[in-house]
Amino acid sequence: MKIFEFGVSINDEKIESISSKEKRLYVVSGSSRGGTSALAYALRRASVHFGNVDANNHELPELMSPDLTEEKIRSAIDKLLNEQNIAGAKLPNFSFHLKWLTNQYPDSVYLYILRNPLDVSTTIMTRSPSHSLNTSDLRIGILHSFRFYSAMANVVGEIEQPIYLISFEKMKAQPDQFVSWLEEIGVSFSDDVRPQLAKELATPGYKKLPADGVG
Repeated sequence: MKIFEFGVSINDEKIESISSKEKRLYVVSGSSRGGTSALAYALRRASVHFGNVDANNHELPELMSPDLTEEKIRSAIDKLLNEQNIAGAKLPNFSFHLKWLTNQYPDSVYLYILRNPLDVSTTIMTRSPSHSLNTSDLRIGILHSFRFYSAMANVVGEIEQPIYLISFEKMKAQPDQFVSWLEEIGVSFSDDVRPQLAKELATPGYKKLPADGVG
């Protein structure tokens, strides 16, 4: 384990081997409302194949269900890897399946983003239908993020592949350096995308690719 510019890395010494594989998988997870969409967007800008995802949150619709099973996850990811050699999958609920995912997909890199739980909570509160900012909502929001983070913390020491615990706040504050760091772990950007992505990461809100019908 070591500290790097954007957080903490585990098994980083294995990244060269994994990133040189012809077929590999990038797994993006974290708390919902915690920055997973921004990170998945960055990988999609590098043409990492995420499949026919929802244009707003970059998740496969077939995995966005309350009755998610590991069989559904395997079916969706296997399809992605059959379509393209370098694939990615993003889902906050992967937090509860990380150990299983590492066993199923040995040639994988894990990008787990962490955001200040208070910011996660206020995002949930302001996006709720009632916009009711009260202490009950705040408590629910904080517990929400801790639920995801606790699940990750319980298994992170058992993961053998490279895993990066990324600070959402540092990613947003240093987008140019973050894009350069992604290239260090095998995510390649074209010369025209690289500077654009840095600007996009610095701005708030959901982002869509031109391929999703915007721009």
